[in-house]
Amino acid sequence: MIEQFEPIPEGEIAQILAPLEELPYHNRDHIAGVRAAIKQLARLSGISGKMLNLMDIAVLFHEVGIPQGRENHEKKGTEIAVNYLRKHGFSPEDIDIVNRFILVTKGEPEGDRPFVTHPKDIYEKIICDADLAILGADEYTFSKANNALQKELGETDRKSWIGKQISFLKGHNYHTEKAIKLWDAGKAKNLERLQHLYGML
Repeated sequence: MIEQFEPIPEGEIAQILAPLEELPYHNRDHIAGVRAAIKQLARLSGISGKMLNLMDIAVLFHEVGIPQGRENHEKKGTEIAVNYLRKHGFSPEDIDIVNRFILVTKGEPEGDRPFVTHPKDIYEKIICDADLAILGADEYTFSKANNALQKELGETDRKSWIGKQISFLKGHNYHTEKAIKLWDAGKAKNLERLQHLYGML
């Protein structure tokens, strides 16, 4: 049994993330980046202990449903998480929290914005912001991730893909003040680079 305030052992994390190994973008590296971003935002927001651990656990499961089908993969991730957490003695209340944290990462198009999330509390906001911290990364890290995601999604038309990414970044807003301070300027630079590249194609 894993206590709710203890992290999942690394060996078990490797097993949880094994289905993502073949994905160019939504793989162990992506999960590690989101986990690091959550810890950074949580520290700046004064969040620690059990809630931070439940947020971290949610991140481990929020993409594992993708190999079963990209549509509604968050829901599939909750099913995998429930099975794991029940086996390890987590309470129904904490399992519900983890499920909520997973499902909040699902974005939907709204108007001309292709991906919008609606987190309701600071924990959900941190998770959503951390999941897309990559948008504000340095040029090399962002470009590498962007290319990997294009490959994963099977997008073969480069100009069309860059156009979609421009729309994505234009429509995206971080939810927490901490994330805005950390990554908004970098996101603006990446958007500018994408627009420049689009004009050259």
